[in-house]
Amino acid sequence: MEFFNFANLWLSFPLSLVGFALTLVGLKIAYDQLVVASEEVEKTATAAEAAAKAALVATKSLSGNLTMLVAQQLVHIEREIDRAIRDDERGVLIDYLGQWRFQAGQLHGLVLKLGEDEAKLAQAIMTSITVCGKAKTDINKPSMDLIDTMRPTQNAVSKVSAELGRLTADRTVAHDTSTP
Repeated sequence: MEFFNFANLWLSFPLSLVGFALTLVGLKIAYDQLVVASEEVEKTATAAEAAAKAALVATKSLSGNLTMLVAQQLVHIEREIDRAIRDDERGVLIDYLGQWRFQAGQLHGLVLKLGEDEAKLAQAIMTSITVCGKAKTDINKPSMDLIDTMRPTQNAVSKVSAELGRLTADRTVAHDTSTP
């Protein structure tokens, strides 16, 4: 238990720095994508087509980068959910389930802006939100085994994390191949 107190106290700042660094990387990627978009706009025949294309590229780029930022928060919340289950901290677990639902709701809105290619991720997010909501009501039932009750929740949350990992990898590869 002392290790977890130590980790909570001393690792949160370095992890925050890592998150900040990743945010800066995301902003750099967004800038690069906007530069690429502006080059594509110059090649477009009409001003109307150019404006529409630039707006679409910028919106997708911004949505994608914001998605990566929210994804980092969800990964942290997933770890905390697992820890609260392991330590049988039901009050803490209820708080983190609420945080997951809020952040996942934001992520769902961002993913919808990325297009139909992310339908699987959008569905996994909605499933996790529903399952987490049900888990919040089931946690305090008198004869409930926390680990068994939370297994579907952990599975739904893990599926979202796996899809976010895939999306991150896809976006990284796409960005690497689109820059000279």
